[in-house]
Amino acid sequence: MRLWAIWLRERDSGKGEYVHILLHLPAGMSLRNRTCRWIENAGGTYRAGVSNVTIIGGRLAHGAPADSPTCEHYRNNARNVVRYLLKSCGAEVGERLELSRIGQRGVITGKRCGWTQNIGKAARNVSLAQQP
Repeated sequence: MRLWAIWLRERDSGKGEYVHILLHLPAGMSLRNRTCRWIENAGGTYRAGVSNVTIIGGRLAHGAPADSPTCEHYRNNARNVVRYLLKSCGAEVGERLELSRIGQRGVITGKRCGWTQNIGKAARNVSLAQQP
């Protein structure tokens, strides 16, 4: 099973440092009761309220037409989540993407964001090269 994910670290004066992880889970898979070990393996301490798992846009019906209300609802919610994650971008990018929230970030030491290798630039280049 392959995992597709993007992640973004943020810092807030009231909350401290935290991470948003946007990932695709195959149908039938859930993170319920699985995040404790994940958090501890990443060096964190698990306690109530540390992990908040939210399904965006509901679940897509396998084989649903791309123009169906289910797919459109999912795309709209995914778009809103990505726009929210981009609030840490610089003013030039934020203006170009017409984001209402930009430049809202705290100082992060190390890498601020990333993605799984299977959706990175090298994977996209291989995919494009294989297309007719």
